[in-house]
Amino acid sequence: MGEQLAIRRYEPRDKNDVWRVHERAFRATLPQFFPAMNRDLRNVPDAYLADGDFLVGEVEDEIAAIGGFVPVNERTVELKSLRICPDHWRRGYGRALIAALEDRMREQVYERVVLYTSEDLAASQSLYRNEGYRETSRKWHAEIDMEMVHFEKLLCNG
Repeated sequence: MGEQLAIRRYEPRDKNDVWRVHERAFRATLPQFFPAMNRDLRNVPDAYLADGDFLVGEVEDEIAAIGGFVPVNERTVELKSLRICPDHWRRGYGRALIAALEDRMREQVYERVVLYTSEDLAASQSLYRNEGYRETSRKWHAEIDMEMVHFEKLLCNG
């Protein structure tokens, strides 16, 4: 239980492991897995690394956590695809990855973070609230037939 999470930037060799973490996390939490969702995770370099960032967290050389962000505008980024492999839930890896991503956001001088998560994912909502995110709205997303909870957080850059 005391395994350390080593966080680093995505590398091309991580491609299949990133998708594995995404798929396992979704299959463990939602009643239906939509392979079309998060197609951006099939091409992390183009989807994230050009303007944003994408990090992976490893435990004993296995990727256990993933997440990234992309710019919305010059002041705001969207936190996306934060996933923890179910074998590694409840060990603080989500908090650690959010902190590392927020550090990168601050380095790039962003002031605000937005994100959304499924209304069905109570644990994710709790994590975001505990990390200082506040709910801003709930919206039905017809393309995935799900209500999404939208959050935001202001970053201190000083």
